[in-house]
Amino acid sequence: MLNPGSLQVRYQWLRGHQAETSTVKPQPTLGDDAARIFRHHVFHDMPIHLLSINDHEAGTARFKLIKRDDLKAEDFVTEEAIASHSAQSPDLPREEVIRRLVAQQLKYAIFSHRWSQQEATFEMVQKAGLAGLGSDAPQGYKKLENFCAMAVAHDCWLAWADTACIDKRSSAELEQSIRSMFSWYRNSAVCIIYLAESSGMGDFKDEPWFTRGWTLQELLAPAQIKFYTKDWTPIKSMTDCPNDKDNDEMLQAISGATGIKAHDLRYFSPGLLNVREKMVWASKRQTTLEEDVAYSLLGIFDISMPITYGEGKRAFRRLMEVIVQDCREWQIFAWAGRHSPYAIAFPESPSGYGSEFLGQVDASVLHPERPIHRPWDLGDPFYTTTKKGLAVKVILVEMMLQIDREFDSEGPPYERLQLRPALQEQRYFKDIEAVCDTRFLLYSQWAVGIISYQTDGNGEKDELGELEANKSYICFLLGTGIYSPYGKWQKVGTRKVLTIDTKEVVRRELTTLLL
Repeated sequence: MLNPGSLQVRYQWLRGHQAETSTVKPQPTLGDDAARIFRHHVFHDMPIHLLSINDHEAGTARFKLIKRDDLKAEDFVTEEAIASHSAQSPDLPREEVIRRLVAQQLKYAIFSHRWSQQEATFEMVQKAGLAGLGSDAPQGYKKLENFCAMAVAHDCWLAWADTACIDKRSSAELEQSIRSMFSWYRNSAVCIIYLAESSGMGDFKDEPWFTRGWTLQELLAPAQIKFYTKDWTPIKSMTDCPNDKDNDEMLQAISGATGIKAHDLRYFSPGLLNVREKMVWASKRQTTLEEDVAYSLLGIFDISMPITYGEGKRAFRRLMEVIVQDCREWQIFAWAGRHSPYAIAFPESPSGYGSEFLGQVDASVLHPERPIHRPWDLGDPFYTTTKKGLAVKVILVEMMLQIDREFDSEGPPYERLQLRPALQEQRYFKDIEAVCDTRFLLYSQWAVGIISYQTDGNGEKDELGELEANKSYICFLLGTGIYSPYGKWQKVGTRKVLTIDTKEVVRRELTTLLL
């Protein structure tokens, strides 16, 4: 097996030294299959640019910027090494042996940190080369040196850092990097996390790293992570805990700082399951650019969309539209607060899913047990976006309005609305209270649209929804009036997620809303 730590001697291009070719025994020509697998791994599983680490001493490291195109199969894989691995694992086919060998030889460390104003840029690192910047190096460059030293401690001679390894002069590279970043973190051998304001786990609750948008995927994606304090000391010793995701005490501290369960921290799977829960994780995080609120979540939900800096809050609206096309969970609509300026059916940002908007909503209302008496689903699994807005089926309940105007002394005025079911509905539903902005009083008719009903989920036109007696259900507040487009119902923004309680069993046809 080729030892990555021996690259300084064996690979002249990577180490920057003259090879002593006269003492090297000739090697058999590398097979085409090995070369093909190597190229596939390089161009599908590795970042576009990497840091090649040469010498390291006294806690720092020398490195240079390289392209992944510079990685050549013959420098990392030999037929001799393939034969040796095959002998150790005789049951594995040759291609699998090669894949594992290539992945081992090309393993890289990846960096996660909070950006400062003096970061080492792509141009700076490219110009500095192996010579470095010496005493004139900005603090960010020294941070990069320390990261590379920690990478070597994890037996990685290749590394990637977002500040230094993306050529932002190329819009194509920037877009590819943003779309691929989750997979790059997932494919890394270890993610080295630098906490610039922490001395130990006791500081996690005040550590800014846990509040940044991009660091969410940097925490969840890698299989192996290692936390370092502000003086570059590992919070858990390398000897006892090479992977902080394997340490229960560490996971408990991370969970306390993020609200993410230990199981999800250790076994996170990207995709469109439990969308609302993932939005809750992002609800307290901030990004410098508005667009990054959406772009930082692409990998979390395993979706793709064009990157267009300058679009502002439209980015999150587009993210929600992509999610809605494939998501089948009604909980995605259980949000409150400010709506998107471009689509009233969607929140302005993940903050709309924050726990402060749930009010008194119990967890069992958001995640009710499925009825055991028949194989029914919950809510409308076939909601979708159209040119007329979000199309979603609800149980519509008309309401009568009673207004109790109040004013917030520390903010804009708001309306506390007392809503009573219409006469024909009072047998089935209780009164509700909703708090919303005064501009919504232009509506002359009111209703709620219940979204968490039970259904057989067949999507047919005359489909029925059912509600059990004496239970709470999530709903929209709806209004319509002379200014409503086409006289249709419109979603009214509320300051808390709204619920309505039933008195008796309800079973009726569903109404399609266009929001």
